[in-house]
Amino acid sequence: TIDGRQYHVLGGKVSRAVPGPWFEISLRLPPGSPVLDRQGRLAGVVTLRRSSSSRVAAMSSVRARLERPP
Repeated sequence: TIDGRQYHVLGGKVSRAVPGPWFEISLRLPPGSPVLDRQGRLAGVVTLRRSSSSRVAAMSSVRARLERPP
């Protein structure tokens, strides 16, 4: 559960929430890959590929970052 919502990854699953606006999924995806929730909505973007998982930035944090003035 991230941001109070349950996320599932097609072919994988959310393996753990990490401190801050990230979570990890059980798939190794390249950085920049989109991660969708069960309804097909964009849940986050992969930021780091690890040895057996990927770290994902939750869309809420990405959106907040993009909305901040420079």
